[in-house]
Amino acid sequence: MISDNYVKSGDSMIHIVFITDENYIMPTKAAIRSIIRNASGNTQGTIYVVGDIETDLQNHFAGLATDRFYINVIPVIKENRLAYKKEHLYVSSAALYKFMLPELLGKLDKVLYLDGDVIVEGDLRELFDTDIEGFYLAAVEDMCAVKQENVLEKTGNERYFNSGVMLLNLAMLRGENMPKELIDERMRDEDMRFMDQNVFNRVLGGKVKYLSAKFNFMKVNLRNFTEREIGYFYGISSAEYRTVCNNPVILHFTNKEKPWNTYEALDFEKWCMYLEGEEIPLVLKNCYGRFRDDIREKVAELETMYSLSIQRLERSMMFRIRQDNESQAYLLKEKQKEIDSLKMLVKKYLPEEKSDLEAEDGRPEKRYVIYGAGDYAMQVFKNCHAAKKDKEILAFAVTEPEKNPLYLYGIPVVSIGELKKQKDKVTVIVAVSQAYLPEICDKLYAFGFTDIVENGLQYKW
Repeated sequence: MISDNYVKSGDSMIHIVFITDENYIMPTKAAIRSIIRNASGNTQGTIYVVGDIETDLQNHFAGLATDRFYINVIPVIKENRLAYKKEHLYVSSAALYKFMLPELLGKLDKVLYLDGDVIVEGDLRELFDTDIEGFYLAAVEDMCAVKQENVLEKTGNERYFNSGVMLLNLAMLRGENMPKELIDERMRDEDMRFMDQNVFNRVLGGKVKYLSAKFNFMKVNLRNFTEREIGYFYGISSAEYRTVCNNPVILHFTNKEKPWNTYEALDFEKWCMYLEGEEIPLVLKNCYGRFRDDIREKVAELETMYSLSIQRLERSMMFRIRQDNESQAYLLKEKQKEIDSLKMLVKKYLPEEKSDLEAEDGRPEKRYVIYGAGDYAMQVFKNCHAAKKDKEILAFAVTEPEKNPLYLYGIPVVSIGELKKQKDKVTVIVAVSQAYLPEICDKLYAFGFTDIVENGLQYKW
């Protein structure tokens, strides 16, 4: 319950209430300053701050009071907070206190509730003086929720209001025990996206007076709809809606980009006008941090995209290289057929030319096979090249040729099984890790190879 301090009565007083926690202290202070700065000369009232925080609320808000606006801080003491949460485990603290405003403000019959993410651009007298006799509250329709979230079907109502600005008939809500109805409905509701808003609409939606959009101007609508669409939704012309845009009484930051954590928030500069002292550098620091994190995230996305592009390019190049190798292998194979045919003719009809033919081949009778196609094999070949013995290499041999390129340094890469017929004519230089050496040597001996150099890296060409 509120204390007797600062409770005023009379037609000249307006009553406004905020609910805040540690994260919303600065936004709430900015909202309160906007109310005080933009109030007309004869408007006065009391601003109540219900705080669910551990620190001393009075220190945060007492300095905002003026001779025309009192600040009444209502801290929710730890014992009450624990009792509320124990009894209503699945209801958030902010929503719980919102439902309980008729009890927390037990001496008031009417109050204007405002979310902390608003600034007030005009005098609130007209709004507070709205006649809500017979209504639970007065509020503004939420176009984005209606058009994009299918909320009418979820609530069963013909219209749907935004609960961030509500002129509440506390006397009627208390009299009909609505706090309990709201809490019970919240505990039954499984849709957590709209926190208290769906519950307010479902329970109180039948007795709501709808207000002009100027009393809860949600600028995010302009990102999603045309002025004509918005005007039609609120029952006014496009020209009238432009007037609302230019002269809103309450500006509500309903989208996720809030001006205290990102430069990209709508009306960021306008909101910053209501900051004082150390709040300005703190907001700039927060916004810079968010901006920096967003840039890093975008850079990471670009790097990922670049990496994927390089991988796709490499795969494309390897495919083309494989195609080229296969084409080259086919041509060499066809050419080799011609050569073999000529050799057969020479041997058959010109046997005396046989020795000259072998001499022209430029290769000795004994040939070498390098077993392997990895780093060790590359080193063995480099040693061979340094000794100018390249032409003596018959092939690179591997167990699974399909997993390797067709050629290395212009020398074919083949299965070791394909060389069994030449096992007596080749020396196999093994170029693999020591861990695989016994297994490879056993396989070579099983295939019938007898001339095997097990330590290929040490071979003297």
